[in-house]
Amino acid sequence: MGSPVTFSAQTTSSGFNITDNFTWKFYLKESDYPATPCATATTTYDIPNASQTCTYTSTFVGNAKVEVTRGGVSKTRTVGVGITWPNTTSFAAGVTHSLLGKSDGSLWVTGAGNWGALGTGETSYSSWNQIAPFFLNNNKVKYVDAGSQSSYAVMDDNSLWVTGDHRGGQLGIGMAYQYITSWQSILTGVKTVSASVCGSHALVLKTDGTVWSAGSNVNGSLGVGDTAKRESWTPTGLSNVKDVAAGCSFSVALKNDGTVWVTGDNTYGALGLGDWNHRYSWTQTTLANVAAVSAGQHSMALKNDGTVWATGYNNAGGLGLGDGNHRNSWVQTASNAKYVSVGAYHSFIVKNDGVLWCTGYNDRDQLGMSDTTSRSVWTQNPLSNVQTISANGSHSFALDKDGKLLATGYDSVGQLGFPLSSHVQTWQQSATR
Repeated sequence: MGSPVTFSAQTTSSGFNITDNFTWKFYLKESDYPATPCATATTTYDIPNASQTCTYTSTFVGNAKVEVTRGGVSKTRTVGVGITWPNTTSFAAGVTHSLLGKSDGSLWVTGAGNWGALGTGETSYSSWNQIAPFFLNNNKVKYVDAGSQSSYAVMDDNSLWVTGDHRGGQLGIGMAYQYITSWQSILTGVKTVSASVCGSHALVLKTDGTVWSAGSNVNGSLGVGDTAKRESWTPTGLSNVKDVAAGCSFSVALKNDGTVWVTGDNTYGALGLGDWNHRYSWTQTTLANVAAVSAGQHSMALKNDGTVWATGYNNAGGLGLGDGNHRNSWVQTASNAKYVSVGAYHSFIVKNDGVLWCTGYNDRDQLGMSDTTSRSVWTQNPLSNVQTISANGSHSFALDKDGKLLATGYDSVGQLGFPLSSHVQTWQQSATR
């Protein structure tokens, strides 16, 4: 994804004082001259003007250049260019599709449209396609998230829009649908949303600090005191919350006071309560002074002091503790971190120096380590200069400090935003800003 620019130029035959065909070369930057024109030379037959469309792949403010040759005589001219475009503000990885939100309020999608996950009626895109604001009633997007085959977008007016799979009730649109193929506004007063990529439920954090939930409620993942599925958004009774994370069949919430609350399936100890018993209502853990939470098949919490704590499923080493044993209590697993993201079976942290570290399952290259070897201890990743990261079951995204969105992992249907490539073993640029 870049910024296409059409170059146009015009000259006169008197500028050359000879008769012949005109040959045009356009250069994105003066420094590209004369070796690397931005496109194949254009020849016009006795017509003293031409145009070409070239694409900038990064922000550029400076001079472009044009060269015109006629009868072996060349003339050049520079022209000022200023290329900028909106920053990436949020991004999310579903199972076979991905979402990207930008600072101008636009929404971009790529991958498979199974069960309507793209919200355009299309079955797939193999590269990023802009769909908002025109598919979302001209609203501007400020945050996105993705479930397995479902999509969520919070608008600048704090309304929640959804599309895709609703078989578990996870869109919160009522009982009439199994899925929808176009974006639908469903809830107001929303701050953020978290959807499970390995389950069928979702959580909403409202602007008033209350938590609402919808979808499958196996073993109490919705936190409403029972196991009945909810097909409409339902208040859970939890308040004073600043962040939420929907795990595979459980949920995690971070309160404003830094305490962590959990509910749902505890088969593998993901709740971190010291036992293997499910919870059907929100229950406080022993954790305090927490800054952020993330959940997949296991849970992680980033404390204010930069330490990372983990609990839950660990067969693939996703906890980074050097073994494959599940944990049912929170255990410190890393330090000096500023960001954490948990996929279904793998995990990332960004350290204070911007270097990415990873652990866990890597069967589809989702760690970006140039191999398919899983790790059970935190391993330094080749990627540095990282701002934020989004992990999923089989692919991952990272945003670097230069605004580039990078991707690695499974790309069977274009979910990385590349032409279909099956697997991408190392981090590659998926989108620029």
